[in-house]
Amino acid sequence: MSKALLAVFNDSLDYVNLFMEFFRTNNSYFDCTGFTSLQALESYLSTCRIDILLLTRDSLEKSTTKYHDKEELLPHVVNSGNVKEIVYLGEKQDLSSAEKEINMYRPMSDIYADLIAISKKLDLSGASGTAVSVTGIYVLDGPYDPYALALSLAAHRTGPAPLYIDLDRFSSLPGRLNLDGSHTLTDLIYYFKTDSENFSQELKKCIFHGDDLCMISAPVSADDIDEIPPARWEDLLSEISLQCGHLPVIVSITDSCKDLISLFSICSEIYVFTDNFQSIAAALSGENNRSGNAVNTVSGWRTRAFSDYFIKRHRTDLLNKMTDAAQALRQFTQTAEAEQVPLKKNRFRFHG
Repeated sequence: MSKALLAVFNDSLDYVNLFMEFFRTNNSYFDCTGFTSLQALESYLSTCRIDILLLTRDSLEKSTTKYHDKEELLPHVVNSGNVKEIVYLGEKQDLSSAEKEINMYRPMSDIYADLIAISKKLDLSGASGTAVSVTGIYVLDGPYDPYALALSLAAHRTGPAPLYIDLDRFSSLPGRLNLDGSHTLTDLIYYFKTDSENFSQELKKCIFHGDDLCMISAPVSADDIDEIPPARWEDLLSEISLQCGHLPVIVSITDSCKDLISLFSICSEIYVFTDNFQSIAAALSGENNRSGNAVNTVSGWRTRAFSDYFIKRHRTDLLNKMTDAAQALRQFTQTAEAEQVPLKKNRFRFHG
């Protein structure tokens, strides 16, 4: 499937090269090109299409040799009919307005995540490169079991058994479930990273099949997770899902994942285990009173700091995806008890 085309305009060749280098290294979601000359951009648009055009505000102000101001430039760009969405790079962060702006001084990985979010809302033909359904489970604090929630989620789904991918290097699941650990996510990451034609065969060896839930064991080392650039995790999960017949994916995400924003951005919903989930709701509502009993605890402060991390990076959209995992698990359990549905052990049968 063709990718969406992303173009960046900046009068600094160094910035364009930096931008392009990041996308060459970390990105497989967009085809990317760059321009330092308005004449070259105009010439390109006369015959070619751009899905998302990034215009740097400072560069627009400086580029007055041909156009007196932005208002004279934009008609030439917009009226070409070959730009689907214009996004500004500037000092503000505003993705909700008609004139979208991304803060260009944020980390490039955050800018990349913003662009993916924009492209998905536009329903670009190339940007919909994956139709994989990903549910995230994250244990912020407390003695919670993400696998128990994954089983409950799987039991309440229709269709094929979802695939549970454990990213926790210190997971006790292989021992608890008596799983053979000779093939793990570590092997898949290696074959995916090297574009090996053996990826499909290795995937068959890595999957344990269960009645309600299939599973891929956690990587051998926490460092193995970092072998995949954050921006390529969606490609890996999509490839796994595709080769398994478009199975929905449930991912157990841990603190060993260095870029939570990129992983959370992939998820359509995120279940968060914490003793003080109400602190997330309070942060979203702008509640600043931290003297309450729920917040004034170690768990409460940790949850509030977790929320602030996303708020400071202008990613409240990720907080809005989050659900109280402990409450959800209790509700699933109560429903099963009320309906007198016996809990299944989900015995794993075989590889491949």
